[in-house]
Amino acid sequence: MTASVQATELKVALQSQEALTLRGFNATCGTSASVVVDRWGHMRGVWHFYNGNFFWTDGATSQPSFRTNSIEGAVAHTLSVVAAK
Repeated sequence: MTASVQATELKVALQSQEALTLRGFNATCGTSASVVVDRWGHMRGVWHFYNGNFFWTDGATSQPSFRTNSIEGAVAHTLSVVAAK
């Protein structure tokens, strides 16, 4: 699958998470096969898909801090770092 297809699938998976949507989080596709996670217009982080892996970069940093090779892992990580706050 292409990176843009992977990003779209991750976006859909994140948008289906009630724990995120009820707290005001949104997931949208950005540029270069990325998924931006924001809350009320403030970016919380970005997922990039590259070479078979999803990389999470927190909104306060410029370097990825987490890597997973599955959409399930990306959703679980997003829930743990974003919705837990």
